[in-house]
Amino acid sequence: DEIKELIVPVVKRTSIGGGNIDPEAMDETTDTIWLPALIELIDTNANTKIYAAEGTTYEYYKSGSDVEAAKKRRIKTNSGGYAQRYWIRTPVPYSSNEYWMISQLGGGISTYASYATHGVAFGFCIGKVE
Repeated sequence: DEIKELIVPVVKRTSIGGGNIDPEAMDETTDTIWLPALIELIDTNANTKIYAAEGTTYEYYKSGSDVEAAKKRRIKTNSGGYAQRYWIRTPVPYSSNEYWMISQLGGGISTYASYATHGVAFGFCIGKVE
């Protein structure tokens, strides 16, 4: 309960998907928990306007000169210690039914939304947002 009281809402932008590639066509929501966007986890996609419009890469996930270390930070494991794929909120441009996810190796991959057997890793913000 102590942590719950420290969580503050933040504004998140998400591409509207559906094959739309306009970086201005974004849904904007205020959330206390959310799925991260592709750009928030992987900075190598920053040169694509549609991805960059969803936000910026969190410092923890920036690769800098060590791409492999950044991939390892994105890997999430199940209770048995096995790396698992997990969904993120970014739709794939040019597609009406694909989304991005993070693979067992920590890279971004796209797949059909109907493959619902993957996990999620929520984000939240603790502290004061200015």
